[in-house]
Amino acid sequence: MVEPPVTPDSLNAMDLESLSAKLLEVDEQFVKLNPNTHIATFNAKAAINAGYDSEIVSLVKEQIDFQNELVRDLKSGKTKIGQTRPSPQKYPKLRRFEDRASEKAKKAKSNTPNTVNSSRNNVKVAGISLMMNLLAANTLKACGDYSFPKPNRTPTRYYYNQTNPPARDWLIRNGFHITFDYATSAAYGDNYTRQTSYSGVDGICDSPKFRDDGTLTTGTSNLNIQYKEPNPEIFEPYYGLWPYSGWGQYVNWWHSNI
Repeated sequence: MVEPPVTPDSLNAMDLESLSAKLLEVDEQFVKLNPNTHIATFNAKAAINAGYDSEIVSLVKEQIDFQNELVRDLKSGKTKIGQTRPSPQKYPKLRRFEDRASEKAKKAKSNTPNTVNSSRNNVKVAGISLMMNLLAANTLKACGDYSFPKPNRTPTRYYYNQTNPPARDWLIRNGFHITFDYATSAAYGDNYTRQTSYSGVDGICDSPKFRDDGTLTTGTSNLNIQYKEPNPEIFEPYYGLWPYSGWGQYVNWWHSNI
């Protein structure tokens, strides 16, 4: 039985999880990411010849085109992670898709507990993370995507007063480094990154794909730390390969919406 074609209206009607899974199928087979330049290429013709609907292929093409544009703008200093959204005129399908994901994330924030806190509590109870119900490492679900962001809400910021040593020195001594400018969430030099992993019932996303976000506030002694969010330093040599080729765009969306 031949499946009916996916029209623009039915594309919007597909549930987010099914649509995300279909996009990943196409991505895994027909998108290649250059690990040095972080520019992706998409063989749309091969995807069409393999039987994927033109509307799905068109959405993947918009994803790849926008991510490549984002990569260039980040590297040239035109923007920072979390500050750029797809233009609804230039990328209409992608913008609708991201808006749907954002709306789902907003509902999740009001209806569910903070997954970071629950995961950290599970680690403490079990003693070691491997005793949790963990699946494969670095899968899409373990690291997060639009339909299942990890975490699904902004992690709590914990505020500290640190005088001996001063806050900046304390961060450095505890494994933080100054966040690169394109990835900073504060003025350059006031935001710090400590790479980490993320563990939950969907598996483990290995370090350094997540980070602890340390930020200096007022004076020399005040800081806050937000634990376990997607690491926005996506271009750095220590980062290694992305979990999937659309990871850069997803990280940008997470920091813009979660």
